[in-house]
Amino acid sequence: MFGKQSDVFRKQSEVFGKLSDVFWKQSDVFRKQSEVFRKLSEVFRSPSDVFRIQSDVFGKQSDVYNRPSDVSKRLTDVSKRATDVPNGGVLSIPP
Repeated sequence: MFGKQSDVFRKQSEVFGKLSDVFWKQSDVFRKQSEVFRKLSEVFRSPSDVFRIQSDVFGKQSDVYNRPSDVSKRLTDVSKRATDVPNGGVLSIPP
């Protein structure tokens, strides 16, 4: 009877050892999955950064494209002021 019980205990310890191995392997798998998810989150976050940077660039480009019209408006304002000067905008230097 004790021989059979020792066989049962030995087999149970083998099973528990194998289960322990399975649990360790599962923990390794979960650790690797968490690393993958962390890297994926970085990948998905970077496109939003790229889109933000692109929108900043497009905003600055539109500012650059709008500047010539601002410059032409200023030139027009200056030329209007020149026509408002007496003597037709011609400066006369006294002798």
